[in-house]
Amino acid sequence: MVLNYFHFFSLFLKNILCNLNKNNTLGILVSRCPPMTCGLTFGHLLLILVVEIGSKMMEKTMIEKARWLAAEYHDGMVDKYGNPYMEHLERVADRVREMEYDFVDETSEIEMYVATAYLHDIVEDTNISRSHLIEAFPDCVVTAIFKLTREKGMTYAEYIEVILERESWPFTLSGKIARVVKLADLLDHVSGPTPCPPDLKKRYEKSLYRLISKGFDKRVKR
Repeated sequence: MVLNYFHFFSLFLKNILCNLNKNNTLGILVSRCPPMTCGLTFGHLLLILVVEIGSKMMEKTMIEKARWLAAEYHDGMVDKYGNPYMEHLERVADRVREMEYDFVDETSEIEMYVATAYLHDIVEDTNISRSHLIEAFPDCVVTAIFKLTREKGMTYAEYIEVILERESWPFTLSGKIARVVKLADLLDHVSGPTPCPPDLKKRYEKSLYRLISKGFDKRVKR
């Protein structure tokens, strides 16, 4: 009777392990072994289960990492109107999500677009290092973030032209990400919850027209 319970629970634990992460080598190894004949005792299986659950709880998606990093580095910052800066980043990220079916080539890439949306001002406005970003995000996200960073002394018109640069045809992924995120950013500036001063609104609308007319066409859409 005890053996039957032991056998049942070992199967239960192995099933959980495999469902936690199907690509996990250890989980797959355990799943392929006959019940309680793979050399793993009940205690071993329980320990593995605890470690696996703990690691899964510690994992963050790319978007979650980006949002957390943005909140950490932009903490206490406000926009031109005195609103918490994080509110602007949340709206830009939401707009990018809404644009997925218009401008994102592959559904699997949307995480990179949204992550970049959260981080598009982090280099320009904070002291975060490139190495910090490289450790946490794919190269195309990091490249897009730096492409969206306006350098000191650069006019806004020059900045938009940098974003519109076409390294090759078709556009590189980092270039497409930068253009989509900047489009969402400009739309938030022009039609966000706080009215934009006339001079700034004119500049943003001009940049928006330039970006839409030169940065997007049939080859960008799927």
